[in-house]
Amino acid sequence: MSQNAFEQFGWASRLDLEDSEIQTRFHELSLETHPDHGGSLEAFERISEARQKLQHPRLRLREWMKAQDISHDERGSISNELMALFTQAHDLFSQIDRHLKKKEQASSSLAKALLEKENLSHQQSLQDFRAQLEESQQACFAQFPQLIETPQEAPRLLRDLTFLDKWIAECQRRFSSLW
Repeated sequence: MSQNAFEQFGWASRLDLEDSEIQTRFHELSLETHPDHGGSLEAFERISEARQKLQHPRLRLREWMKAQDISHDERGSISNELMALFTQAHDLFSQIDRHLKKKEQASSSLAKALLEKENLSHQQSLQDFRAQLEESQQACFAQFPQLIETPQEAPRLLRDLTFLDKWIAECQRRFSSLW
């Protein structure tokens, strides 16, 4: 049976990990497993993958759930707070899509210049919404210690974090398209 990311690092499964602690342990393991230091490429790739899972809190939560034998369905419900953000995301992304379509159809430099103010407004809206999403992410991360007592909440929290990650990526994609 393959080891989970925590076991790859020689740790018990826990959610309260600091980036510096992960990086320090990865460096130690790299000295043992890297092919340039007498290790194997396969072993180094395994600890590299484990580091990626442990560094990202959503992936760490998924790995923790596997270690705790907590099953989850990615299609379940999300929190009420996220439902409100879902509506906000839909509205904002729809407005930006309409704006991008207008921008694409603008044939003259003058028409494109007239759309620039709206463009800047959408960029600001995306930055504000992304900050709100990142705040929600932090609120989710703050719930990690409580999962020890209420592990049944882990699947919902994982779904929330999955949506937040997707929306943050979508904000970045739309922001880039506004340039």
